[in-house]
Amino acid sequence: MELLARWLMMIDGWLSAFKECDDAARYIAIFCLELASWYATLEVTPEQVAEAMEPWMAYTPTDNAYWL
Repeated sequence: MELLARWLMMIDGWLSAFKECDDAARYIAIFCLELASWYATLEVTPEQVAEAMEPWMAYTPTDNAYWL
């Protein structure tokens, strides 16, 4: 559950960092599909994973993260 929460926070961080890009969601979509698969496998809901999020899990990209 903790790993899913961290992954979700990373995706949210990337989406907010690249919100001005027209197709940011398209690049993140594959991760979202994989997340949905894990929810089904582990029989958890996105809400349960969101409750497991802690502030220390927040994704803070380095300068290198913007060179994609």
